[in-house]
Amino acid sequence: EGEKLVYTLEGKLMQKETYKAGKLDGESIKFTMSEQPIEIKNYKNGLLDGAYKLFKQNGLGTYGDFKEGLKTGPWVEHKFSEGGADEGSYIAGKKNGKWTLGATNLFGKCKGEFIDDLKHGTWDYWKHDGSKWKTEQWDNGVLIKGN
Repeated sequence: EGEKLVYTLEGKLMQKETYKAGKLDGESIKFTMSEQPIEIKNYKNGLLDGAYKLFKQNGLGTYGDFKEGLKTGPWVEHKFSEGGADEGSYIAGKKNGKWTLGATNLFGKCKGEFIDDLKHGTWDYWKHDGSKWKTEQWDNGVLIKGN
C-alpha cells in the first residue's frame, strides 16, 4: 500500500510508484540517472489508465492515453531513430483512422488508414529524399494493388 520508491546504489531515485489494494494505482515515474523523468504512466486498479509520456533526450518522444489498459485516442510514437514519429489514433488498443508512419530503413514516410490494426484503403509511400515512391491499395489488411 502507498508509495514505493526505488533508488540506485548511489542513492538516486530511479522509480516512484503508488499502490492501492496491492495494485498499481496513480502515477508511476521512471527517472534517468540525473533524476529527470524518462517515463510517466498512470494506473487505475492495476491497469494503464490516463496519460502516458516517454521522453527522448531532446524532449517528449512518445505520448498518448490509455483507457483500462488499452491505447485510446491520438498518439505520437517515436521509434528513437531519425525516421520521425508514427502519428494516428487508437480505439480500444487498435490503430484506427488516418496514420502517418515515420521512415524506416527501406523507405521514407508513408500515410494511410487503419481499421482495427489492419491497413485499409490507399497507402502512399515516399523515398528518403521526399520523392513519391509508390501507392498501394489495401482491403482490411490484404494488399490488393501495389506499384
